[in-house]
Amino acid sequence: MTADGTLDALVGFGATVVEPGCGSCCGTCGVIPGDGVSVISTANRNFKGRMGNAKASIYLASPAACAAAATRGVVTDPREVSR
Repeated sequence: MTADGTLDALVGFGATVVEPGCGSCCGTCGVIPGDGVSVISTANRNFKGRMGNAKASIYLASPAACAAAATRGVVTDPREVSR
């Protein structure tokens, strides 16, 4: 993923890549989304305020769907993104 430039492209599109762990999904590290902001995440749980702000919308998806959303800027079926 780094050798072919994919990671750089995803970051260029605005994706945030973090180490696996609980910090970002429960709002204890990283960026806390603002009011009205929508987030797509590969986290395994979701409830109001999960990422530190109850006024943000959090959507859970597969890694492939999150990568597709990062490249398109909207939630996208990853099967529709060409390789």
